[in-house]
Amino acid sequence: MSDLCEALERLKQDPIFHVEQIQGVSTLEPYQKNILTAVRDHDRVVIAACHDLGKTFILAKVLLWLGSTFPGAKIITTAPTHVQVEMLLWSEIRTGFKACKIPLGGTMLNTEWKIDSDWFALGMSPKDDAGDGQSQGTSSRFQGFHGELVVVIFDEATGIHPGRWVQLEGLMTSANIKFI
Repeated sequence: MSDLCEALERLKQDPIFHVEQIQGVSTLEPYQKNILTAVRDHDRVVIAACHDLGKTFILAKVLLWLGSTFPGAKIITTAPTHVQVEMLLWSEIRTGFKACKIPLGGTMLNTEWKIDSDWFALGMSPKDDAGDGQSQGTSSRFQGFHGELVVVIFDEATGIHPGRWVQLEGLMTSANIKFI
């Protein structure tokens, strides 16, 4: 049992190892390794880069790393449009999940990875939101996520409505939350 605990701890502390050895990515660019290390070391990470550099790809790898190594993690992803959530980010997530050298477990759906009832990743888009996008109250499906680790991944963050940021700031009441 000790060896298993040590292996899990290594996977938690070494996202590069996870992406290369578990997810099967043969080569990571130095900037991608920097992103993985930054997510491990910081609660808020901003990735400023030009178009078509692989930001969505590396966000998918981050989600698979965090989702498979932190039991009970709740990972919420969003983007400016439903098409960007489902056809871009979650397409990368589904592809990466299938390509893993070691099965990560759970059930992968179109925009959801069900690992356990309290352990999941979920893609949410503006069409999922019944609220007005202006408050932190109960008017949004983006509210109410709490746990040992809550992660919010914003893909194409500059296009996300400012009200969405207000809503998601309401999640900051959890003890361990990451905004990427």
